[in-house]
Amino acid sequence: MINRINPDSPILAVVCLIHRSKDILLVKRGREPNKGLWALPGGLVELGESLQDAIIREVREECNVTIHNPEFLQYREIIDTKSIAMTKFHYVLMVFKTAKVIGTAKAGDDASEVCWFDVSKIGELSVVDGLSEILEDSGMFS
Repeated sequence: MINRINPDSPILAVVCLIHRSKDILLVKRGREPNKGLWALPGGLVELGESLQDAIIREVREECNVTIHNPEFLQYREIIDTKSIAMTKFHYVLMVFKTAKVIGTAKAGDDASEVCWFDVSKIGELSVVDGLSEILEDSGMFS
């Protein structure tokens, strides 16, 4: 098992910006890190798993929907170095996007809720750090 707090090396994770028109699909995190905050669905890449397979699996586990042809959008690093002596966490986040989704979203795995939101309402939600920047950088909602 990967030690998420004070890791020995960066942790590789995937998230997906699932959209339809001006709506995006978000999950409310049911566990730490970021419990209770809205986020893009995603999670850790498993050993031997491709990034594409990882994001398809994570979306299915958290949202109970199937996505097709997720496109790589960008990568982000999330590094917390609250102490000079130790890095609390270091994630390398591979961000995908897709509008190709099959099924009705419902919370599963470590998501306590899942919901479609108009992108203009994101500022009213309690969201994970970096979500607004991902949306802005995507250019899809300008």
